[in-house]
Amino acid sequence: MIPLCIPEIRGNEWKYLKACLDTGWVSSAGPFVDRFEREMAAYVGSPHSIATVTGTAGLHVALKMIGLQPDEEVIVPDLTFVASVNAVRYCQAHPVFMDVDSQTWQMDPEKLERFLTTECEPRESQCFNKLSFLAMPAKSIASLIWQNSMAYALWKMLPDPSEFATKDAM
Repeated sequence: MIPLCIPEIRGNEWKYLKACLDTGWVSSAGPFVDRFEREMAAYVGSPHSIATVTGTAGLHVALKMIGLQPDEEVIVPDLTFVASVNAVRYCQAHPVFMDVDSQTWQMDPEKLERFLTTECEPRESQCFNKLSFLAMPAKSIASLIWQNSMAYALWKMLPDPSEFATKDAM
């Protein structure tokens, strides 16, 4: 058997894990979750942060927060993890796959802009799910969801999202 990962629990990890077990806070609530949400919000400069158990759950919450309705469409990269599509389908919406750039493996901003301007009628609930098209004109974006839960430190390297999004930048 080849293990997916081998836990290495020592130092503070052991102390914090023991504190969770000793107090019974071993699920999706408790002082460590509250602390994580506060510190993450401060780190990214947001008034709020919500911890979810998976990236899929985070995407689902984000789609609900922007008011995605059944039968609406969400543009996702064609090179993606199934969670991106699952979150869209949980909302009874439909994914629209967009080609990725061969150099970045992210949604191709030129193809996306062309698609939006020739194939779409802008709606309040149009949403996107990657970082690569930040250079698009703000007029093209109704709602933007940045899913970078696995690389949250990238947030500090991104341009100010208000320069790119007209509504609901997350």
